[in-house]
Amino acid sequence: MTKILLHRLEFLAGHKDILGLREATREDNHVTHSELFNEIPFATLVDEDESVIYGRELEKEEIIDFLLSDSDGEKHAPIISIVGLGGMGKTTLAQQVFNHHRIKEQFEMKAWVCVTQANDVVRLTRSILESFQSSAAYSEDMEILQRQLQQRLMGKKYLLVLDDVWSSTNGNGNMREQLLLPFNRGSSRSKIIVTTRDKE
Repeated sequence: MTKILLHRLEFLAGHKDILGLREATREDNHVTHSELFNEIPFATLVDEDESVIYGRELEKEEIIDFLLSDSDGEKHAPIISIVGLGGMGKTTLAQQVFNHHRIKEQFEMKAWVCVTQANDVVRLTRSILESFQSSAAYSEDMEILQRQLQQRLMGKKYLLVLDDVWSSTNGNGNMREQLLLPFNRGSSRSKIIVTTRDKE
């Protein structure tokens, strides 16, 4: 599994006192981070025509190159993880890649699922299926959902983003392994992006 570690911003966050950095306040003349996000719709921050993510262009190109590379012989779709602390821009970076014109041209199917702190594999599998098929899935049976997902992906070149994965385990063991079971039926050039705080 490939990982993109957002070290540079983590370093600044960890050494902000030494470097004399501080968070802006409402009394400052500058617009604060929270005000910016309240005033500007999120979609405008990740528009597909936006070509530059300040300080992130290298990481973006590295991820795109990975997604467009061949992966013959892989049992499951290869995974690339974007790893960093909360608020470091993992989701924005993934959105920029997801909406990039080179990615749109190369993948037949794309899906984006926000995981957050959920550890219910059945619910997550259903969310993934619904995202790929753009319609509701009503089954509560894991085997049925996985079979439907496999049928949907069979022979297709797809891109899946699992956003904000907090942990790769749950009460029933390895959540990642359970989630990946259906992902062996698509094209060998399919890919999965995971944004996470978990470096494991």
